[in-house]
Amino acid sequence: MNRRKTLLAVIATFAVGAIAYGAYWSTALRHAESTDDAYVNGNVVQITSQVPGTVVSVASDDTDFVKAGTTLVQLDTADAKVALDEAESRLAKTQRQVRNLYATSAQLAATVRHDVPSSADA
Repeated sequence: MNRRKTLLAVIATFAVGAIAYGAYWSTALRHAESTDDAYVNGNVVQITSQVPGTVVSVASDDTDFVKAGTTLVQLDTADAKVALDEAESRLAKTQRQVRNLYATSAQLAATVRHDVPSSADA
C-alpha cells in the first residue's frame, strides 16, 4: 500500500507541474519566439569617407538606423588644416612669380620699344 501512495504522489506532482507549466505557457510563453538561426532582412550599406583622416568621434553604433545626411563620424581637422596652409603658401608663391613675370615682360617690352629705331629715323 505504501508503494501505491508513493506512485500516486509522484503522478500528482507531475500533474500539478504540467498544469502549472501549461498555465505559464498560455499566459507568457505563447507570445515569445526564439530561434538559433534567425536573421533580419534589412539594407546594409558600406560607407567610406571622401577624404582620409583620423576618426575623432563616432556618432552612431552598429545596427543603428540613420537617415541620409546624418553625421556618422568626425575626422581630425589637423591634416586638412596643414594641407590648406600648404596650398595657400603655394598659391602665394605662384602669385608672386606671376607678378614678377608681368613686371619682367613690361620691362623687356619697354627696352625693345626704346632700342628699335623708328621708320622716321632711318
